[in-house]
Amino acid sequence: MKLYSVRVLMVLMLAMLFVIKGSWADNTGGVPAQSPSGNATGTEPLQLETGFGFENLSTGNTWREYYISGSQVLGKHTGIYGTARDTNRFNIEDHEVLIGGYAPLGPQTELAVEASDSTGHVLPEYAIGGSLTQAIGGGNDIVVGYKFRQYTPTGVNTENFTLEHYFADNVRIAYTINFDQLTQTGGGSATSHALALSYYYNAHNTFNLVFVLGNEVDSIGPGAVQVLNVRGASLYGIHWFTSDFAVTYGYEVIDESPAYTRNGPRLGFRFRF
Repeated sequence: MKLYSVRVLMVLMLAMLFVIKGSWADNTGGVPAQSPSGNATGTEPLQLETGFGFENLSTGNTWREYYISGSQVLGKHTGIYGTARDTNRFNIEDHEVLIGGYAPLGPQTELAVEASDSTGHVLPEYAIGGSLTQAIGGGNDIVVGYKFRQYTPTGVNTENFTLEHYFADNVRIAYTINFDQLTQTGGGSATSHALALSYYYNAHNTFNLVFVLGNEVDSIGPGAVQVLNVRGASLYGIHWFTSDFAVTYGYEVIDESPAYTRNGPRLGFRFRF
């Protein structure tokens, strides 16, 4: 697929979400929000964020990333978001644009869609995916998702299934299983598991821990996509210091054998307008 085709697709997805918003924004139902801010019953101020991150690899390389992103809540469980980022991995620079959104399909069902387009040296040339969340009662949700990534040498299909539970509206635990398949003949497949713990405090602040284990398909350099043995942990969150200013943060340690181990922080600054 040409890059301009993905850009056209992004515009169509955005238009579709505005149509959905017009039909469903006043719906008083919806699945439980994944953050307290998702409980909004109407529009909220535009949020913009800019930040950076870097990771040190056991091979001696350093990855770095700069980004700017924005999000807009359009109604109850309805919103759009986008990110533009510049990455440098293995001393090779990539530029990527991503757009996505989410909207209710019914009182207990939510649809999310997302697509990205990049220069494709190390990052995927393009990716497209979506997920469907269904509330099943008792603070429980199930989520099924699909994503396709196109790298220069091959494509990667990923299917995932998540079961999540909310405790007293401020604690979330979720288990996810991912299935990856390389589209090239004899490319192989992989299965990984993730356990996520989230704590919501003071209305809009969050703290999250994620543990991963298994095998995943990822790019380890230009023209090199392979199955990796993955294990690691990450933490990330957001803290609002005022009603209009917040800091986002993160740190991860990931072992991706036999390629390398990587670790590093991320820091961002978010503003409401």
